[in-house]
Amino acid sequence: MNIMAPTQQLTTLILDDDDDHARLLEISLSRLSDFSFQTHKCSNIQRAIELIQSSDFDLLFVDYRLGGDTGESFVSMVRQLGQDVPIICITAVGDHYAAADVTRAGAQRFMLKSDIQSPLLKTMIQESLAAVEQTRTLMAPQLEARELINRLTPREKEVLELIVQGLLSKQIALKLGCAEGTIKLHRSRMLDKTGSQTTGELVRISMLAREFSSPQS
Repeated sequence: MNIMAPTQQLTTLILDDDDDHARLLEISLSRLSDFSFQTHKCSNIQRAIELIQSSDFDLLFVDYRLGGDTGESFVSMVRQLGQDVPIICITAVGDHYAAADVTRAGAQRFMLKSDIQSPLLKTMIQESLAAVEQTRTLMAPQLEARELINRLTPREKEVLELIVQGLLSKQIALKLGCAEGTIKLHRSRMLDKTGSQTTGELVRISMLAREFSSPQS
């Protein structure tokens, strides 16, 4: 008796200002075995950023040429938002410089539109997912630290930054124009939110969070 391997469910965003190309990619994805895609499409960077901030995606396809902008700009924005979702950049014309730019910005792979109907598409997806998973495993402590720091309010993060710089509560209060007791209260709340026992541990978590970098290929 043959047992079918479960398909991997992937919520995917296609960013392409050419609807025909976007539709062709969507059709190509639907024909792949081992995967089941819930696909969303949009034609401009602003809308794509809105979608990413409001929904969780497992994979992004980005056209390199987006009107007067480039896929590289979009990839950089995604990484600056702290998103480590796998990104595959696609283009109509091969360009080694463009490939280098988008991978340096944080894309996992770069491929030609002419290849999206070939077996290479499945390979690119598998490699991109694997690359991000490997990075997530390696960066697990940093990612956990970043998630802890993200629990803090903007004001608490401001106070933490000054603590990391070595300032005492009295100095921080003077710099921020508030009472020393307020700074001590912020410090206490930050310890609670991050599960830190000491200020030194809080600083260590902050430094680990800074080491978190977006997955690269």
